Amino acid sequence: MSRLAVALFTSALALAACGSKPRALETEPSASASLGSSVVPPAASASATPTVDKAAELRLGRKLAQAGKWKEAVAALARAAEAVPDDSVVLSELGWAQLKAGDLDASRKTSERALDVAHETRSRAQILYNLGRVDEAQHDEASAKKRYEASLSLRPNRTVSARLEALGGKLPADPPAPVALLCDRVFPNTQALCDCLLAEKGALAATDAKLSCGADKKAPRDDSGELSLLRFGVDEGAAGESAHLLAANVAGGLRPVADLGRDFSGTAGVSSRVTLRGFEAKTAGSRHVVLVKSESREADTNEGGEAYVTVTLRATLCVLRDADHETQCSLTLPIEIHDSLSMPPGADSADGGFQHEARFDLTLSDRKATLSLASGMASLAPKSAIGPHVLW
Repeated sequence: MSRLAVALFTSALALAACGSKPRALETEPSASASLGSSVVPPAASASATPTVDKAAELRLGRKLAQAGKWKEAVAALARAAEAVPDDSVVLSELGWAQLKAGDLDASRKTSERALDVAHETRSRAQILYNLGRVDEAQHDEASAKKRYEASLSLRPNRTVSARLEALGGKLPADPPAPVALLCDRVFPNTQALCDCLLAEKGALAATDAKLSCGADKKAPRDDSGELSLLRFGVDEGAAGESAHLLAANVAGGLRPVADLGRDFSGTAGVSSRVTLRGFEAKTAGSRHVVLVKSESREADTNEGGEAYVTVTLRATLCVLRDADHETQCSLTLPIEIHDSLSMPPGADSADGGFQHEARFDLTLSDRKATLSLASGMASLAPKSAIGPHVLW
């Protein structure tokens, strides 16, 4: 046998030995926008030149995870993580897949590392949920409840809420605080604002290194000429997150005034998409107001095939600048909410699903905007949204 053949045979035996892992856990609902798995990748060597195609390995890992092939998913995602050892999204997906493959200790180590390098709210919420699942699997319910509560403090999620309630935990009474506005200052032009945003890429759950920023060419136009829409993040169709930002003309240039929502495409059926619907001119007393209408679609399909979908039409109220005030867009209110649960094919009809909706009336008066229920379930909207709000 040639030396090459001996080397190949020896390598094959070593890989086969490394592939042995504990039996996978039973299938459970997932709140992670990423199906991570993980052998914790070693720190990158200064002399090593990564040759792994991270994006290709990530796609393969997700495909294997969706097929329930957790050991194979772990291997693919570990290769992706070796190429980019500080990518929190890849590490999160690796940690989740490793949990599902039954390697709890490695899952905990990988997820804790992911949490150390994650800065974006959505990613941190997912990683905290993953760690809560590890805690549960290792019979530490007190720690699991704390993890789930911390996750829900960052973003609402039905699957996390269900796990917390099953452990006797208490759901948060108020929705999470809004995400801080990126690059909240005046810029001379759109390019300068985009330069700032691109330097803030850690604020997004971006699994592709390439980010772009610019005027949203697909969005409707504001007839007042005072407002513009920007899109910042991964390219359409790429794995990761992008933000829809609203900017206003101010003295000296322009300034971001509102985050209208995020597009996100992950695994485990967790996704969100924002569609900008248009601008509507109004008046409130002596001031001109523009309603910036956007629609968000939040989907969460768990591993049992149950699909939760919430579609919300919102209005961001922008009071335009005058001689004494700059434009401000500090209030966003729901106009319509459609909430549904659909069951997988073949599910017991007794389990059922649901479709709920609510519509609201928005009225403007001098310095105030008032939201009231027109029809449907008022409980679909945050309690703080109903009633009068001071505009300026």
